[in-house]
Amino acid sequence: MSGQYPREIVELYWRETASYVKLGKETNYARAVGVLKEIRQIMKSNRWTDEWKTRYQAFLEEHRRKKLLLRLLEGVKA
Repeated sequence: MSGQYPREIVELYWRETASYVKLGKETNYARAVGVLKEIRQIMKSNRWTDEWKTRYQAFLEEHRRKKLLLRLLEGVKA
């Protein structure tokens, strides 16, 4: 699916990530991190690395007070 419609899939995944983060708690944050890794992979394979960096940095800034989320995100590269 992401091969045919990568832009649409990425947008759906960003919304899914936001939903998980909004729910709070470690299990939801862990799910959000997993989805972010998928987003990064799709964007990287489509050579959208600049957009990934911009959106990921905005995501980090938006959630900068969620220390548990930030700790779980340490394995996700910008």
